[in-house]
Amino acid sequence: MSHSVTYSIENPNVNILIHDTTFCIGTYITIPVVVTPVDSPYTFIWSPTASLSDTAVINPTFFTLAPGVYTYYLTIKSGLGCTSTDSVIFNPSPPVRIEITPGNTTIMYGSSLQLQAINLSPYPLDYYWIPNNGTLNNPNINDPVATPVDSSTVYTVYGMNTWGCRDTASVTISVDHTNECIPNAFTPNGDGLNDVFRICNLRYERLVDFSVFNRWGQLVYHNTNDATKGWDGTFNGVPQDVGVYNYVIILARVDGTNKIYKGDVTLIR
Repeated sequence: MSHSVTYSIENPNVNILIHDTTFCIGTYITIPVVVTPVDSPYTFIWSPTASLSDTAVINPTFFTLAPGVYTYYLTIKSGLGCTSTDSVIFNPSPPVRIEITPGNTTIMYGSSLQLQAINLSPYPLDYYWIPNNGTLNNPNINDPVATPVDSSTVYTVYGMNTWGCRDTASVTISVDHTNECIPNAFTPNGDGLNDVFRICNLRYERLVDFSVFNRWGQLVYHNTNDATKGWDGTFNGVPQDVGVYNYVIILARVDGTNKIYKGDVTLIR
């Protein structure tokens, strides 16, 4: 007579695919785990339980807002009570937080402004500013000097610590190209004071057209190339009457756009 005995032998094995990982605080890390043999039912036990999304599943998610060293152990148990254990260490790195001063502002064309990235985190940072288009004296420091030329430029700074964690901040610098002024009256009486109606404080713009009309719409002055010149109150060499005259002035700005001024000026003798 013979008898047969069947033995079930289990040799479960758990392998956490990451073991010592460093990342920035605020990152969600789903823990990758492989268990063999795959066709056996297991119970999953993670410890400790803090900062894990679920301590009874194979792939929980780790998340914390506190820096430090976190060690976790995963024990798997088969249906026969056989176990296997593996561990993982998390090193969430300190976060980075930066701000920029001054805030959004407007400067006159040709002016410069010093920007400053303020480090609100406890560790030193490396900096990089964009756009790196020549309008910053140094894009790799925390306090570059900006000399923008466009009507509006957004400067963005990236701050990164030694762990690779980073933050960004941005500021908008607008540029006012309107340095010029246009008088509302002039006195062409030969006394050397305000004798000519002309554009004043013209620094960077180029004159495109300067036309003056009398009250009947007749063109009494026209200039298309020399902003230093203006109307002396005459037409074909004849002094014009006291009164209100209309003008149209077109200036080309450094940003490629034209500015049109329309208004009136009073001739006084």
